[in-house]
Amino acid sequence: MATFLTSVLNSEPIFFVSSYDPAIDWVKTQAAGMTRADYINNPFEQVHKLHKKDGEEFIRIELNPPRQVDTLVALSLAGVSYDENGALSFAGSDEMAPGLRASLGSSLAHPKLALLCVADVYNLDDWPSPCRKPYLGSTHILTDEAQALLPDVLLEEIGLVINRLDSLGNGSGSESDVSPSGDISSDGTNTQTLADSAEETTDERFDDSGVVIGARSQADPDEMTA
Repeated sequence: MATFLTSVLNSEPIFFVSSYDPAIDWVKTQAAGMTRADYINNPFEQVHKLHKKDGEEFIRIELNPPRQVDTLVALSLAGVSYDENGALSFAGSDEMAPGLRASLGSSLAHPKLALLCVADVYNLDDWPSPCRKPYLGSTHILTDEAQALLPDVLLEEIGLVINRLDSLGNGSGSESDVSPSGDISSDGTNTQTLADSAEETTDERFDDSGVVIGARSQADPDEMTA
């Protein structure tokens, strides 16, 4: 978490190495005391503990910090909405216990969140450039060519990591802050619709104190500048 926060405040790229990376030597890594589950629980702090296979390099996945609008768009892409009580709603969720409903609804959006927050990928054969295109409001999404190179299981893992970091307060909002339906949020304040929220999100990036941590380049709206 500390590495993630430092990167955000300094407007530095945030890089992630997937536990599925073919360059990881899991025999040596586990012999040194770190399992795959250990790594996934805290990848940014433990990436230095990964052992590489001889002659290979890790695929480096650059991530943008998740914003509230990214979370909202990801939920919409996954077919998840909010009901009149502010709970996540999706196909088949009516019969689920509240805890399972919330957990599954969030997990459905993980791969979609990855599509919105992956900024670039390095050391991956045939990776396209540019790899992103404008999407709803101020969001960008991976191109079809880029998406085709990332397996679903990888997108799920990336989205899980992004969502976990966001829930620790490193993003700019949580699912309960704004609902796509415009209902009342958990703190009793009025919420915006998904379209309104996306359209009103600016191109500047702020940390929790309101300090600008990056702005989009005028020449390339998908490029962050310090």
